[in-house]
Amino acid sequence: MPNGYPQEVTRRLFLSGALVFLAVLPPVFALLGTLKPEAETLASWFQRSGSLSVILAVFAELSLFKLQKYPGVTGLIDAKDGWSLSYRVIAYAAGFVGIAGTVIWGYGDIFIS
Repeated sequence: MPNGYPQEVTRRLFLSGALVFLAVLPPVFALLGTLKPEAETLASWFQRSGSLSVILAVFAELSLFKLQKYPGVTGLIDAKDGWSLSYRVIAYAAGFVGIAGTVIWGYGDIFIS
């Protein structure tokens, strides 16, 4: 454990990274037609998948928010332990996936049609 950070840091970074990865999957599976009800069009199913991506990205961000009490992890102080880079990569990825999910949620049917 670098610099004596508690196990919470590792756990939350792993959880947030896993949530970001899972947030990418719904649009991919929706494009493949996985679990699509017969009454739904592929465009509508893809559009609905954006909402799942947004929810998972928000949960990832909320998990990262709990790390604000460790300034070295969040980059508020200069720490050379690698946690700061992991935190920033996951935070930016969660933000990007959240924005992409919002665009898919709003306009996904237009992209597919």
